[in-house]
Amino acid sequence: MAKKNLKKFNLLLCCSMLLTLAAFCMMFLPMVQYKVSDNDPTLFKGMDVVFGYTAKKNFQFIVSFTTETKIFDFSFLNLLPFIFMVCSLVILALGVTQKKPKLQVFLSTLLNAGAIVFLVFLVKNTQISKVVLASISTDVIDRQYLSLAYGTYIAFVLLGLSCLVNVYKLLK
Repeated sequence: MAKKNLKKFNLLLCCSMLLTLAAFCMMFLPMVQYKVSDNDPTLFKGMDVVFGYTAKKNFQFIVSFTTETKIFDFSFLNLLPFIFMVCSLVILALGVTQKKPKLQVFLSTLLNAGAIVFLVFLVKNTQISKVVLASISTDVIDRQYLSLAYGTYIAFVLLGLSCLVNVYKLLK
């Protein structure tokens, strides 16, 4: 009977790990959208928002040339939720091999909850590049048109489910 409970406990920890890993993979989906009008929203992946993004345009006139415009700069505060998810995965991986991983499950729950909190402020923490023209500094894009995209909402749900699985294991 004890072996059956141990396998079930480890199975739920593995389920929590898979949910956290899936939430981490949302970094490669659109997490922020720039929507000035209803017709044409521009979607930016989590990688773009965290590590920076430069838009390139090719023009063909008499000669062809390329322009580059830096949209986002690196943002450490946007990197934190993904660091929290990786730490949660490592802690849960260590907890799967133990008989009573209550501390690991508790720490994983706190890290996932922290990741959810930082994902809520993803748009606010985004570092928008500035353009300086004749000593006047303006943002490249207007922050009021930035909002969360579907990748962020999926990450919310996955991390929330992972937290619920962990809380269930703590209370059991």
